[in-house]
Amino acid sequence: PPIPTRRGPIVSPSRENPYIPYIITPRATLLRTDQPTLRWNGAIGADIFTVQVRGRELNWTEKFSREQVCQENICEAVYSGYPPLQSGIWYKLIISTDTNKSSTEDSTLGLGFKLIDQDEADKIKKITQRIQKENLPKETKALLLARRYADYNLIAGAIEILEELTKHEKIATVDRLLGDLYRQIGLVLEAEVSYVEAVELAETSKNLDELAAAKAGLGEVKYARNNIEEGINLLEEAKKIYENLGDQQRVSKLEEQLEILKP
Repeated sequence: PPIPTRRGPIVSPSRENPYIPYIITPRATLLRTDQPTLRWNGAIGADIFTVQVRGRELNWTEKFSREQVCQENICEAVYSGYPPLQSGIWYKLIISTDTNKSSTEDSTLGLGFKLIDQDEADKIKKITQRIQKENLPKETKALLLARRYADYNLIAGAIEILEELTKHEKIATVDRLLGDLYRQIGLVLEAEVSYVEAVELAETSKNLDELAAAKAGLGEVKYARNNIEEGINLLEEAKKIYENLGDQQRVSKLEEQLEILKP
């Protein structure tokens, strides 16, 4: 099932343009670290990226070449930590290119980030320590930690954990969770890639619950990208799987959703 989060609705899906350096992370998230990893789309044709972090009385700027920070179509740099980010202040990452494109062309609202409050940070630290002490496989610990991060709206951290896990493991749940999180922050293209992988892995492993969840998420993403018929068909397929599993709660939820979405 999709991850429940304690704060904030799903961000409206952005119309991702490959020529724009739109933000991947941090985006609509809280952070544990004051030196976050900054990730953005490697805009086609761009060779130089101007990276800015803006907030109250803070305007950090660095320039990077594609060779320095990009691998394929994803670019990544780390905020230096100076000036230090302050608790309670919302910040925004802005990327500009030498092709006169900017991440601000993504008009999606609510894409800022801020440090998690200290009391919440203390809670997540204790949760992290407890999970690490458990006698569980490494991938299970990572999944548990990503879920708890998502519970506290630490979306960027959860995505980082899951992305690292996908480099070493092929688990349907991991890719489905990634799809859920990318969809939550409005990145429907990244969500689609993760959901497609989750569907394939779930079919191979015959994990019907994950197959249904992945198809439901993929259906929503397809619908958001104006592939209306395909989106509705995927949601119908997910409903049928849940019916076979006897999960009436999710069947009812999908029926309500389909009633709204069907033309």
